[in-house]
Amino acid sequence: MRILVILPRIPYPPRDGGAIVMFETVRELTKAGHDVDVFVLNTSRHRQPPGVVADICSHVVSVDIDTEITAPGALKNLFMPRRVSSDGGTIPLSYWLERFVSDAALGRLFDLLDERGPYDVIQCESLFTAWYGLAIRRAGRAWSDTPVVLRAHNVEHRIMERLAGERRLSVMERRYRRHLAERTKRFEMEAVRALSGVAAISPDDAAWFRSVAPGTVVDVVMPGIMMPPDDTLDAIEVEPFTLCILSSMEWAPNVEGAIWFIERVMPSIVERLPQAVLHVAGRNPGADILALHDGRHVVVHGEIDDALVFRRSKAVSVVPLFSGSGVRIKIIESMAAGVALVTTSVGAEGLPVVNGGQVVIADDIGSFADACVDLLVNGEHARAMGERGRAFAKAEFSWDRRVKDLVGLYRAVISPAGG
Repeated sequence: MRILVILPRIPYPPRDGGAIVMFETVRELTKAGHDVDVFVLNTSRHRQPPGVVADICSHVVSVDIDTEITAPGALKNLFMPRRVSSDGGTIPLSYWLERFVSDAALGRLFDLLDERGPYDVIQCESLFTAWYGLAIRRAGRAWSDTPVVLRAHNVEHRIMERLAGERRLSVMERRYRRHLAERTKRFEMEAVRALSGVAAISPDDAAWFRSVAPGTVVDVVMPGIMMPPDDTLDAIEVEPFTLCILSSMEWAPNVEGAIWFIERVMPSIVERLPQAVLHVAGRNPGADILALHDGRHVVVHGEIDDALVFRRSKAVSVVPLFSGSGVRIKIIESMAAGVALVTTSVGAEGLPVVNGGQVVIADDIGSFADACVDLLVNGEHARAMGERGRAFAKAEFSWDRRVKDLVGLYRAVISPAGG
């Protein structure tokens, strides 16, 4: 099968959840024998040489694009947004999405379709590239009838809706996030109705996509995971009374959750276990996270070289999330590493886990702190939970299985009647 994947950034190094999903999907599709071309928006924030992904695909085209958030850009979008729809220009794009729209990039994409097409299917990776999928469909060119699938990492407007309720934000910030959420929702609904199919990352997300686009093929295609070998895990020594948060500190829901845990939960843990230490790691921590580093009970590392060693060396992994949708790769990775884990209901959304089985789910300060203390004190309990989580990840999240699911969706949109 000939596949074109449109990426919103170069997914390298594959350390955060989104980069891991994109990088491994392209690599595993290629390993499965498919001819995969990649068109990538090389963003200013994540700029990399295109050659870093050349080995995982057949051909790569990269276009530099500036997605930095600026006050003039946000103001212009507020009053003069770019408008788009499948059959005209009626829906205003939110600034969150408009930053990824480039006429120059679209022209280069059309050139690629002329030069390398036809493709059997085109995949838009995340809502941030869906504008390009709509542009392909309405271009009126020979390749405009190619089925276009949206690989949805989240129901994106839900993230802004949840963040808009964050009490730490000012009234104006909450109002603006609600504005972003509404515009994002309108475009999200338009995109899933106009495109050929949606690969949702969780059953909850799939249910929403089906509700707004009953005529679109929607399947659940969860991410896969690379399972670390047993002997690699056994060689990593676990530091007692340690907790960790490992996530991209560029993503607002991660920052929100980390601050909540450090300011509200960690003091309760330290009161009962003065030797407890939280290690926080992830790309580009901002001043609000760096300010919480005290070197005693909270240690902020920034980006680290080896995520597996970092996770495995800590007694408990915590994923305190209150915003977002989809499936958290960091939770699956923690389970794959055999680490006991505490998360929230939002963090566990979309994962068929049992509270107290593979993870502990807690949504308030007291129960979250209690769960962490219990696992830190009771090492056997933590080890048993880690083993159950690892067995679950191994059984449910192999890349071989997930690629078959994705190709099954491709076949469904290529031949809707099964012909």
